Amino acid sequence: MKSHNELKIFFEASPLAFMRVIPFNEVCFDDRCKFLCKYGCKNFQRKYCCPPDSLELKEAIQNHNYKWTLLAATSSPLPPDISPYKKLFLNRHKEHEIQRISTNLQDLFIKNKIGHIVLSGGACKKCHICSKIVHLKCKKPNQKLTSMEAVGIDCQKTLSSAGFPFEMPAKNSINRCTALLFDSDEFSTVNWKKIASYQTFQKVSKNHIQIAIDTLLKNNPQMFKEIKLIPIHEINTDNNLCEICSSKQNNYSCPPYSDKINLSMWDQCVLWEWNNNDSKKNSYNNALKLVHNTFFSLGLYFAFTIRDCYCDACPICEFGLSESQTCKFKKILSPSMQSQGIDPNQFGDGKFGLELV
Repeated sequence: MKSHNELKIFFEASPLAFMRVIPFNEVCFDDRCKFLCKYGCKNFQRKYCCPPDSLELKEAIQNHNYKWTLLAATSSPLPPDISPYKKLFLNRHKEHEIQRISTNLQDLFIKNKIGHIVLSGGACKKCHICSKIVHLKCKKPNQKLTSMEAVGIDCQKTLSSAGFPFEMPAKNSINRCTALLFDSDEFSTVNWKKIASYQTFQKVSKNHIQIAIDTLLKNNPQMFKEIKLIPIHEINTDNNLCEICSSKQNNYSCPPYSDKINLSMWDQCVLWEWNNNDSKKNSYNNALKLVHNTFFSLGLYFAFTIRDCYCDACPICEFGLSESQTCKFKKILSPSMQSQGIDPNQFGDGKFGLELV
């Protein structure tokens, strides 16, 4: 009871808006999280608390099968006229804030001798530069914080199901979360909320996707010839096209970086054909980015891009030049269809793209 009271006092004095303990089996794991890290985050392979290093912890968590999960979150509204610079600054402030809260919660658990694993929203920020980049051991192994996403937790679905809605991407507020996994029954009844979330979680329907497709076609006739929604199972992925290609081992969109993905984790995809426009504004890479941003902004957190052939955003791809390098264009980094065994000729004679939704 003493530790329960300590946790209540901590919650009331902290910036937290929500804290609840749920059974561990109600945490939503999704293997697609690792692809968001690999193709969308600059910290992939560059921090000890991010994939692929974090995948060992993921396996340990799932093998242990903890009994309880404490979820905690902050929620901060954004002024309607906030500038992009101030929004970026506030985002960083809130990331550091939730990591301080994670550390304080960990200290409380240690003080009360409760075995646990702590996970925090976002990449570890205990060091200005992670020593993994320079091939040194972690400087603060007892303080490092692995993110929830890095072990495969779908934060949006988990928090929303627990009663504190998250939306991705956030529009009018910033929500940040943390989680502690443990077996003790000491905190099993915790369910506290100071304020409601400023966000809402809405499932994206097939109709929402079709409206977005129609809008893309209507507003960008010089960029797209055709866009349509098709089931994943209609795509033939049995081709072996990369063995004779000179870009293999020389491009992030090609093997070995872009290895084969189980596409059946998605149900459907948006197939689009580029209009082969030479203008920079309507380039293939801009089309790729526009399509992804359109469907991600609908709330499709796991929207995933597959491009037609290797990425040509840089004159020379830096893959393989140094172990510490990362792609400069993470916003459009995606595997090629060929790396996934997909022959684009099955769709026609043009240049295509896929957005898995």
